Amino acid sequence: MPCPLTLGNNRAHCKLAEPDYRAIDERYTRLGPTPRISVLYQLLPNQLREYQRDLIRSIQNLDPAKFELAVSSAEELDMTAVGHKLFLIRRKGSTLPGDPEVSPISDHVSSLLSARARRFARQEQVRLIKLFSNIPGARGMVGNLFEPYGQAIFKKEIFY
Repeated sequence: MPCPLTLGNNRAHCKLAEPDYRAIDERYTRLGPTPRISVLYQLLPNQLREYQRDLIRSIQNLDPAKFELAVSSAEELDMTAVGHKLFLIRRKGSTLPGDPEVSPISDHVSSLLSARARRFARQEQVRLIKLFSNIPGARGMVGNLFEPYGQAIFKKEIFY
C-alpha cells in the first residue's frame, strides 16, 4: 500500500513491523535532533545515505569564509543550506524573542567541524576565534576552532 508520506520523489511504506529504536537513537545522536532524519529516514534508507554523504561533503568543502558565513547566517536566523545540516539554533533565555545561540547540531558534527578547522591556516583560526568570541550568539562555535588551534601549537612545540 503506498504511503502519502514522501520525501523528494521517494515514497515510503508507512507500516513498520517494529521501529528500530537503537538506529533512531544513533541517528539522533550523530546527526542531530531532527525528526526527519531520526525517524523518517528509517523508512527511506537511500535518503539517509544521501544525507550523510551531503553532510560529509558540506564539511569537506568548508573554508574559513564559508565557515564564517554559515555561522553568521545561522546567528541571524537565515541559515544557509550547509548551516541546516551543521548547526542548531537555540534561544537564549526563556523569553521571546530571545537572542539566537548557534552551536553544532551534534557532538559528531562538532568533531567533524573541528577536524576540518585543523586544515585552516593558523591566522584564519585566530581570526575566527576572535570574531566568534565577540558575537554573543556564536560563542558556542569557539571551541571548535580553539581545539585545533591548541593542538597545532602543542604539536609544533613537541616536535620542534
